[in-house]
Amino acid sequence: MIKKTFFLFIYASAIAITCIMLGKWLFTGVGYWRDAHFSCDTTLIVKKEDSAISLVMTYFLIGDNGFVVIKGQLEKEKRQYNVSRKTYFIMHKTGHLLHVKSTLTVKTPADDALMPDLKDILPVFYLEKDMRMEIAVDRQGWNGYLFSTGYVPSFYCKRT
Repeated sequence: MIKKTFFLFIYASAIAITCIMLGKWLFTGVGYWRDAHFSCDTTLIVKKEDSAISLVMTYFLIGDNGFVVIKGQLEKEKRQYNVSRKTYFIMHKTGHLLHVKSTLTVKTPADDALMPDLKDILPVFYLEKDMRMEIAVDRQGWNGYLFSTGYVPSFYCKRT
């Protein structure tokens, strides 16, 4: 009887430990997948001397690839230009730091902003192919991320 109870206890303990390990593995895996596969929106306003840009940016991160949709307006010397483009990139992550490299930039017909004016106020990563940038991404709760770079101010990106 004691032998049977002992084996039952060992069996139940093994099942419990397996369930705990599986739960932890699943929870960690879901968190990792969630950090590497998401989209988020932000509004970015940058003012510099006689220029100002107001953009809505939507980031899509899909594992080792991603893209950002940029729409808004650039004001330069009291003239307004539309900005509408998409930048594709590859990335790898080291801790909270994303190392990104643009692979393709698509300018839509609605975009009439001049490249020199955009280069004066935005990082060239968003404007040209084969440009590199590092972005620190820190999770802010369950639905948001704080993006920081050395080129533009930090911004909060809310999951969509």
